[in-house]
Amino acid sequence: MKPHTRFRFPGPEKLIWLLLLALLAERLLVFAELGPGYNSGADDINYVPAGIHFARTGILSYGSDYPSALIMPGMPVVIGLVSLLAGDGAALWVSMRVLWCLLGVLTAWYVYRAGTLCAGGWGGLLAACGFLLPNMAWMNHVVLTETPFVLFSCMCVFYTLAMGKSPERRWFVGYLLSFAAALLFRSNILLTLPFTALWLLLRRTDRRVLLRRALTLGAALLVLLTPWTVRNWRQFHAFIPLTYGAGNPMLLGTYQGEGWPEDGTLDYETNVHQRMLRDYADYYRDDPQPRGADESYYALLYDPAGEVRDLKDAQYLSMQSDALKARYRLRVWWEQDPFGLLKSYLLIKPRWLLNWAWSWWGVFGVSYEALHRLYQLNLLLCAGVLALSLWLRRLRAPLWFLTALYAGQVWLYALSFITDRYSSALIPLRFLLAGIGLTLLPEALRRLQSLRKRGH
Repeated sequence: MKPHTRFRFPGPEKLIWLLLLALLAERLLVFAELGPGYNSGADDINYVPAGIHFARTGILSYGSDYPSALIMPGMPVVIGLVSLLAGDGAALWVSMRVLWCLLGVLTAWYVYRAGTLCAGGWGGLLAACGFLLPNMAWMNHVVLTETPFVLFSCMCVFYTLAMGKSPERRWFVGYLLSFAAALLFRSNILLTLPFTALWLLLRRTDRRVLLRRALTLGAALLVLLTPWTVRNWRQFHAFIPLTYGAGNPMLLGTYQGEGWPEDGTLDYETNVHQRMLRDYADYYRDDPQPRGADESYYALLYDPAGEVRDLKDAQYLSMQSDALKARYRLRVWWEQDPFGLLKSYLLIKPRWLLNWAWSWWGVFGVSYEALHRLYQLNLLLCAGVLALSLWLRRLRAPLWFLTALYAGQVWLYALSFITDRYSSALIPLRFLLAGIGLTLLPEALRRLQSLRKRGH
């Protein structure tokens, strides 16, 4: 007779594969719920045509057939490559959404690996469970920058933690490649560089190794961005190493918060329109047509009969105009209500970002209010595990590193226009915080029991 074998609960190294299958199945169910032709009606309706246009002509555009540097080239290039295989119809949308779902599942894998580095397999598994939230599955069906950017930024976090544990070259190569990939979709990834450097310094990485890798990273970025910068110079006659798209979100951000100046009280004609005509005179016709003081400058730029010499420069000039308008509004805001400005950018807007759950579709009938409560619960959990780490004097370094990285990203986003999209792009850092921190609970319970026994 065979001896009786006792059931052993599978460990996290096996459960993670079940979780990844569950995440994939969840995304397929969401796909069935949304239907094959679903799109959000947001930037994806510009990204996909831009990718098709790139595949056909080799021109990187956005919102028109003219060359553009409004966005980084990642989205048009990836969509263009997929369109070479899938065509430019419904099959392209389906292919992109399937690809995005696979990237979303891969993100959970890297979060698991990052958590495992810090707190073992259970910490990684608990962190990866956050991707079961239905809005995270929905996010992977929207052909926007969030899905690839979240993947590559989470890879950067994993490789940063790995470099802090081991000087092996493979971790640095992984960081370099994931950082470059993230940069092709969003320039926000640049903020991780000082945090990565600080982490490695605190982990007492050899200074010479750190310097060599910093120089290697700088050289790689130079190789990556030089062709893009040269292309932008030739197209727009301006130094644009990343994008010229920061002006519009910066402007929209001046309409969020408390005490911002009303448009009716501002002189845009003198401080924006006339300055644009003077500072960018080479881009405009010599005989500008008279315009009404209340006419939208954005409409003026895109008017074919207007003042722009070459319509391919219209988008660039529009963004420069928005940036000039934003700086003017901020200057007036500071003069009229400095407390309101500081409160808006340092408190109100960062606080909004904490618990916005990005979900424009109630997947599986889960309401926004329920997701919002879950985000709030996660925030309380993160605060609790930080307190536990201080009390137990364990895992303080990774938990506070992730907290600093998250806080830095929140305030960076708060400098411009904030939306629920940005909040959900940062939430994986909080999944990591919660997952790693929950592994402290058994020790906390044991210590509490010990304190009770001493009390008796």
